[in-house]
Amino acid sequence: MDGRFEYEPLVASIEGQTLTFSYETHPVTKSYTLEGDTIYVHYVRGSSDALNLGFANAVNQLGVFDKDWIWNFEPIEMQEVLGWQMTTGGSVLLNTDGNYSIQTASFIDSPAREEMQTREDISTYTEDHYMCFPCSWIKVWDTQDVDFSLTLSAAPIDTSAYTPIPTPTPTLPPPTVGPTPSGMQWDEGYVIYDDALAAGWSIDPYGGSADWNASGMVYQGASAIEVTLEPDLWITFDVGQFDSSAYGYLVFYLNGGETTDQQLYVEMNSGETSLGRADLTDYIEGYPLQPDEWHRVAVPLNLLNPKGKSIAWFDIGDASGNGASTFYIDEIRFVSPGP
Repeated sequence: MDGRFEYEPLVASIEGQTLTFSYETHPVTKSYTLEGDTIYVHYVRGSSDALNLGFANAVNQLGVFDKDWIWNFEPIEMQEVLGWQMTTGGSVLLNTDGNYSIQTASFIDSPAREEMQTREDISTYTEDHYMCFPCSWIKVWDTQDVDFSLTLSAAPIDTSAYTPIPTPTPTLPPPTVGPTPSGMQWDEGYVIYDDALAAGWSIDPYGGSADWNASGMVYQGASAIEVTLEPDLWITFDVGQFDSSAYGYLVFYLNGGETTDQQLYVEMNSGETSLGRADLTDYIEGYPLQPDEWHRVAVPLNLLNPKGKSIAWFDIGDASGNGASTFYIDEIRFVSPGP
């Protein structure tokens, strides 16, 4: 639960096979019901704050001493439930029939998964890398009353009982080479970076470096952003909250430097969840990259933000898994659709 409740007194009551905990001063109750080898957990919350629900995955505890047990731990993402399970043991599932916003994280999302040890440079870890193994958590964001349940079972789930989440289909085809659609003014619109970051924006590198005042390779003006990325990591352009609904494209200019072997993606986030992601291969004009040449990149926002939500940040990251050698970005802006 939220840290504010950590030392609050609890009231416990038992009725049949159900154990219920409630706080004396906060509108939160948790009920645990045991049926066979499964525990059903029911949460009810009436509050104006987001609910942080953390738990250690219900695994086969003996199984964690088996050789290579870590690779038996896997996420479950179905339309009716999401969570994690051990293929050889237990599972934890959230029933997703509510309308609240959900964010999940697990140690399996961490680059430390293969290493199982601490790195000297902690900046190369993703957020939540520090979670105990095999710990996972679910964060429920909502300002309304929340009523939901978890299922903790000693056995793996039968995925055939649930509906797979369909693979999203892009709503627009990739733009073709040249100024598409006709009449686009690529160098107009809302400027994010043009020799300097716009007011309210910041750059945060997660696993690499980003110099937003580099002058060695510039498309226009006096400076550009020089970037290197470690495997699977990214740089974040953070704004807090920004309404992008008036714009049709995220546009910038990309230079691969001498190597031009970079495989990159752009992903937008609302601050609560990912809004959309696109690999840049299909959106780089004149692809593949040519040594020391600038290429325009124009990614439709109906791929990156199909529901037109307010964005908190967007990432430019390594899509190859091998890292990205030095590349340069310049003239970043949101551009309105052409006439």
